[in-house]
Amino acid sequence: MTAANFSGGCRCGQCRFQASHPPLFAGYCHCQACRQRSSANATAFMMMDEKDFTLQGETHSYRESGGSGAPIEHQRCSRCGSTLYTKLYVLKNILAVPAVLLDDAALFQPQQHVWVSAKPDWYDINDDLPQQPGPPQLSAELKARLATG
Repeated sequence: MTAANFSGGCRCGQCRFQASHPPLFAGYCHCQACRQRSSANATAFMMMDEKDFTLQGETHSYRESGGSGAPIEHQRCSRCGSTLYTKLYVLKNILAVPAVLLDDAALFQPQQHVWVSAKPDWYDINDDLPQQPGPPQLSAELKARLATG
C-alpha cells in the first residue's frame, strides 16, 4: 500500500484530498457528536498528520468544543457540505478524516472501536476489534510523536 492511494473527495467532487503518508490510526468512533454529524451508528475515521495532507477545493469551517473540552474544527465542502476533516486541537497537528471519502474503500484498516461507552444499546458491535470505552489506545511510539508535534 502506497501513500499515493490515500486520496479521496467530497460527495459532489468539488473538493479532493491527497495524503503523502498512510494514516497514523484508523477506527470507528461511537461518541454522540460523531454519530450526530454522520447520521450513522458510528463514524469510520483515519487520523492523518496535517503536514501529510493536502486539500483542493472551496471549503468552509466551523468550530466547536470536542469531548476533551479542547476546540475541534470541521472543514467542509462549500457546495455539498461533506465533512472533509476535523482538526483535533487536543492532538497536535492531527486531522480526523472520514474513511467514507476514500477513493479506495479497501484501504481503510480499522484498529479499534472508540468511545464505546457512548454507544446506544440498540445496536451491537459484531467484529473482533478492540473496544475502548473512551479515546483510542495509541501506541507508545504514536503518543511520543504526538507529544512532540
